[in-house]
Amino acid sequence: EMLEMKQNVRRLVFDNANEEDLRLAAAANGMVPLRDAAFRKIFAGVTTSHELLRVTVQEY
Repeated sequence: EMLEMKQNVRRLVFDNANEEDLRLAAAANGMVPLRDAAFRKIFAGVTTSHELLRVTVQEY
């Protein structure tokens, strides 16, 4: 994932915003989450669901 630090996101970071507010601002600026981008690649035939899970599974 790449997040361009536009002014609105920068302000949220400096203000110690919560994760959800940061995520919403990033999405509003056009950031596509890794998992969403991977699904697009699966549907386009560029990668597999196995690769998606290998790269994006989070440990809890």
